[in-house]
Amino acid sequence: MGARPMKRWPSSPPHGLKPAPGYLGAEFWNPEQEANILARALDQATFAQQAGVSELYVAAGGFDKTMGRGLTRRQIAGHVQPEDSMSDAEYAHFARVLNQVGEITLAKGVRSCFHNHVGTVIETRDEIDHLWSLVDHDLVFMGPDTGHLAWAGADVVAFCRDYAAHIKTMHIKDIDPTVLVEGVVNEWD
Repeated sequence: MGARPMKRWPSSPPHGLKPAPGYLGAEFWNPEQEANILARALDQATFAQQAGVSELYVAAGGFDKTMGRGLTRRQIAGHVQPEDSMSDAEYAHFARVLNQVGEITLAKGVRSCFHNHVGTVIETRDEIDHLWSLVDHDLVFMGPDTGHLAWAGADVVAFCRDYAAHIKTMHIKDIDPTVLVEGVVNEWD
């Protein structure tokens, strides 16, 4: 990660600013990436701890992963079908690695918060719910993105209500409903 955060961040930042959580995006479902992900998690957690940040966003990658209909997740962003989901084995591996990441980061006082993102392998409410049913809620927390939830077709208020006890940080974004419809219709990625 380079220099220690305290060399980059003043001890008394102007205007009361504080560093925001970092972001660890990875192919959690891919066994070949596991060792790299765990090493990156330790680096990120160490950096966050030194910077005084208590959360880390953890998110799926997979923008270029080809799914059931033969399309990439980037191509189906905003209009994912059930057949576009990962296999049960991939979900299980994803959850297992995410739990390990949570264990690593908690040892540094940093909570790993799952972060949804359109165009990744975990985009829809159903996909989030499926993953959430497999993770250890003492190790993994929630850090949703309201704009990406809306783009994926979720009821943002209901999602936040349902997951309120698990949400530790979030990206709050506004989304213009007419732009959302235009983006889905035109298959923007």
